[in-house]
Amino acid sequence: MVSSSNDWASLRNAGNNYFKDGRYNEAVESYTQAILFCDVQSERCILHKNRSVCYLKLEKYQNACEDADIVLETQPNDVKALFRRCQAYEAIGKLELAFKDIKRLIQLEPKNTAIQDTYRRLTIQAQEKVNKSKSTVGMIEEMLVCLSNCNETAERKNQAISNLVIYAHKPGPSDILFKGFFQQLIPLLSNNAEHASGLMKICHGFCEKKFMRSVEVMQIFPLEKFKEILVSFNDTNLVITTLSVIIAALEAVVTHFKDLNKLKPEDEHKYQLIHENNILMRKVLEDHPLYIKLLNFLVSLLGLTTISESGRDAVIDAFVKSIELHKAISDFILENKGIKKMLDLAALSYFPMTKSACKLPVSKNMYIHVSVVLSHLWEKIQHFEKDREMFDNQAETVVNQLLDSSDNISNLQGLIVLSTVMMASRNSGQAIVVKNNCIDKVLVLACIEDELSKLLSAEALAYSASDKAVCNAIVNSGIDIVQSLYHSSNKILCVRGLVILCKVAMKGGGNIKEQLLVDGGAQKLYKTCRGFLVNVNNDLELKKWACEGLAYLSFDAEVKEILVRDIEALNSMLDLAKSEDSTITYGICNALVNLTNAFDKPEKNPELEQLAKFAKQPIPEVHEKDSDEFVQKRIRVLLDNGIVSALVNLNNVNSERTKEMMSRIFCAVVEEPVNRGKVIAQGGVKTLLSLALKGTEKGMDCASQALAKIGITNDPRLAFSGQRCMEVVRPLIKLIHFKKSPLLRFEGLMALTNLASMNDDVRKRIMKEKGFYEIESLMFDEDDQLKCAAVQCMCNLVLNQDAFNMFKDTSSVTERLKLIVLYCGEDPPELSKAAAGTLAVLTSDPEICKMVVAVKSHLDILKYLVTNESPEFRHRGLFIVANMLESSKEIAMPLVEDELFDVLLALKVSGGNEKVQLELERCFSAAKHWKIITKNPSI
Repeated sequence: MVSSSNDWASLRNAGNNYFKDGRYNEAVESYTQAILFCDVQSERCILHKNRSVCYLKLEKYQNACEDADIVLETQPNDVKALFRRCQAYEAIGKLELAFKDIKRLIQLEPKNTAIQDTYRRLTIQAQEKVNKSKSTVGMIEEMLVCLSNCNETAERKNQAISNLVIYAHKPGPSDILFKGFFQQLIPLLSNNAEHASGLMKICHGFCEKKFMRSVEVMQIFPLEKFKEILVSFNDTNLVITTLSVIIAALEAVVTHFKDLNKLKPEDEHKYQLIHENNILMRKVLEDHPLYIKLLNFLVSLLGLTTISESGRDAVIDAFVKSIELHKAISDFILENKGIKKMLDLAALSYFPMTKSACKLPVSKNMYIHVSVVLSHLWEKIQHFEKDREMFDNQAETVVNQLLDSSDNISNLQGLIVLSTVMMASRNSGQAIVVKNNCIDKVLVLACIEDELSKLLSAEALAYSASDKAVCNAIVNSGIDIVQSLYHSSNKILCVRGLVILCKVAMKGGGNIKEQLLVDGGAQKLYKTCRGFLVNVNNDLELKKWACEGLAYLSFDAEVKEILVRDIEALNSMLDLAKSEDSTITYGICNALVNLTNAFDKPEKNPELEQLAKFAKQPIPEVHEKDSDEFVQKRIRVLLDNGIVSALVNLNNVNSERTKEMMSRIFCAVVEEPVNRGKVIAQGGVKTLLSLALKGTEKGMDCASQALAKIGITNDPRLAFSGQRCMEVVRPLIKLIHFKKSPLLRFEGLMALTNLASMNDDVRKRIMKEKGFYEIESLMFDEDDQLKCAAVQCMCNLVLNQDAFNMFKDTSSVTERLKLIVLYCGEDPPELSKAAAGTLAVLTSDPEICKMVVAVKSHLDILKYLVTNESPEFRHRGLFIVANMLESSKEIAMPLVEDELFDVLLALKVSGGNEKVQLELERCFSAAKHWKIITKNPSI
C-alpha cells in the first residue's frame, strides 16, 4: 500500500479501479488511506462520497450515512452525497429522514430519473406509514373508550385488553400505544385482578428486549405501584404476569450491558476472560439503579403475605429465570443472604405436609422449587471458590440450626432443608453431612414412630448416601434402620430405603457390602427397582427413585446386561427421560453412562501392574461383560429403543454435570461408524451442538468429539444440513486447540477437512472463527498424522480467497508457503500428496509461483512429484508445473532449461492416463506460448 503523503491521488485511482472490479473492501481501504493523506477539502469530499457508495455496496449503511454527513457539512446541496444518504436511510428503515433528503433532491434536480423514481417510491411508503399510524391511533382510542365506558360489557372490555396486549408486542403499534396512551391505561386497568393482569401483559410487551423502554415504563409505573396491585388482588395469574414484566425488564437491562461488553467469539471459552468480563458486567449493572430495584422487588415478594401458595412458587421459579441471565445476579443473591432466605422458605414446606398453620402461604413442594433455584445458582458459581464457600456456609448454618434444635418440628424442617441442599448440590450437601456428623442425627429421627419423620429421614439418607463416607457411616450405625425402611409396607418409604441399600451396596465398604452383594444381591435389588420402574400405577415419584437406584446398581456389569435385555424396564427408563422432569434426569443419565461405559477409564500402567503382582496385590480387571464387544451390543440395543430421542428430550436441562454425562453417552454411541446415521436421523446433531458450546470442559470436548466423528464418516451436507454446517465450525476449531489431546485434534482436523469441502460460505466461517491459525499451527506438529491431517485440511481451506491470500503474505514469520513446498518432497506419502494438492491450488496465482521459485529445492521437489509412480502424485506435480509455466516467461524459462523438461518429454512419449496427458499438454502449450519451444512435442 502506498504510504506517501504526496500519493493520495494514486490511492484514489487504486480505489476507483477496485470499485470497478467489484472489490469494495479494498476500495474502502484505498479511499480511507487517501483521505488521511489528502489536504485539499474539495478532493476529500469526493473521496468521502466514493467511500460512501462502497459502503452502500457492502450494506454498511451507517458508515455510508457518516461519510455523506461529512460532505454535507461543507456542501449541503451536494446531490451525490444527499442521494447516497437517502439510500442508506431507506435501507435501515429511517423513512422520515430518507423522505426529507429526497424532497431536497427533487428540488435540486427535478429531471433526474433516479431521483424521480426514489421520490415516488418513498412518497408511497411514507403515505402508507401515515395511514397505518392513523389507523392504529384510531383503533387504540376506540379501545380506551370501551374500557372507560361503565356500560360496556365485560366481554367487549376483555377483547379490547387482548387487542392492546397484541399491539404492545408489535414494534410500530407498541410505540404509539406507549407514547400516547400508557398513562391513561394505568388507572383504567387497575380496578380488578383480570384487568390488572392485562395491564401487566401490556407492560411486558413494552419491556421485552427493550432497554430504554423498560426504564421509561418503570419511571411512569414505579415498582411500588406493582406491589400495591399485588397486595390488592390475591390472584396467582396476576403474580405470574407481574413476574414476567420484572424478568423481561431485568433481561433487557442485562442484555443491553452484556452486548456492550460482549466477549469475542474466540474468547467465549476462556475462563479467565469470562471471569474478568463477569466482574466488569457486575460493576456496570450495579451502577444502574433499575437493576438493583428489580432484584430487590423480586426479593421483597418472597415474604409478601398476600401472595398465595402457587403465587409464591411462581416467585421462586422467577429466580431461576433471573439467575440464567448473568452471574452477577447469583452474586447479588449470595451476598444478600439469599441462600438462607430460600432455605428458610423451604423449611416451611413442613407445615402444608402436616396441614398445620403457617405464617406464610406455601405449598408442600416449596422445598423442591427452592432446590431448583439453588441448583441453577450452583451451576453459575461452582467454578469460584469464594462463592462456593459462601453458599456452603449459609446452607450449613440453616441445617445445623434446625437439626441441633431440641424441638422436633425444627429437626424435621432440618431434614427438609438437608434434602433441598442435596438436590441442589450433592457436593455441598455431602460436605455438610460429613463435616457435622449429621448421619447419626438423621438415623435417630428415622427411628421415631412417625411416618413423616421416617419419610423425611429416608429422603435425606437416600440423597446423602451418594458419598462413600456416608455409606460407611450408615453401615456402622444404621444398616438395620435402613433395612426396616426397605421392608416397610409404605411404598414411598420402601423405595427410599431401596435407594439407600443400592448406594451402600455399590459405594460402601467392608463386610456389609459383601453381604449385600453375595449370591446375586445386586440382581435382587435390581428386581425391586424394576418393580417400581414399571409400576402399573404410573407413579412418577416411585419411578424417579427407582432410576436413582438403577444409576448405582448399573455399576455392576451383570446388572447392565440384565437391564439392557429387560426391554420393558429399559423403555420405561427412556420414556422417563422424555418427561422433561429435571429431577429425574441425573439418575437416568448416570445409568446410561454406565450402560455405555462412557465414564473415564484408568490408563493401563504395565510397570505398576508388575509391582502389584510382585507385592501380591490384587489388580482390578475389566469384567468380561464390560468388554468392547458387550458394550457395543448394549449400545445397539439402546439405539433400537430410542436412546437418541431420550437424550434429545433431555437437552433443556441446566445441570452442567448432567450435560457432561449426555455428551459422554453420545460420544460412546457414535464410536462405531454404523451408529452415526441413526444419531443424525433422530436429531442428535442439534443436541450435540448445544452441548458442545456450553458446559464443563470435558462435556464440551466429548460433544465436539462426537460431532467430529459424525463429520468424518458422513457427508457433511447431510450430517450438518442448513445452518448447522456453520454452527459446527466453532466446536471443531476448539477441538484442535494445542491443549487438546492428539486424538481430539486429529479427529477435529479430519472433520474440518470434510466440512471445508462443502462450499465457500463454510470456509469463510472457518476463517472468521480463526481456524486458519489453529490449522496452520498443527502443520508444524511433530506427529506425522496430525501434520498430515492439518495439510489436508488446508488443501480444502485455500479454496477460500482469504485463506489463499494468507500464503501471499511475505511478512509472515511462519513462511507458510515455503513449508508447503518442502512438504511436497517429504515422507510420509500422505503428507506429500496433501501438500502437492495445496500447492496445485496456490500456484494458480503468478505471485505465488514467483515465491515457489524462491525456494532453493523447488526443482528437485517438482521432479520428485512428476516422476512418482503414483498417478495421483504425478497428476498433482504436473498440475503445479503447468501452472508455473503458464504464469510468466520469466518463471517458465528455467523450468524448460532444467532436466525437468526432459522428464516431461519422456512422460509424453511413454503415455499415461488422461489427466496426466491433459496437464502435459498444458505444459507444452505454455512453453510454446512464451516461444521457448516452437511446437508441441508429439509421440
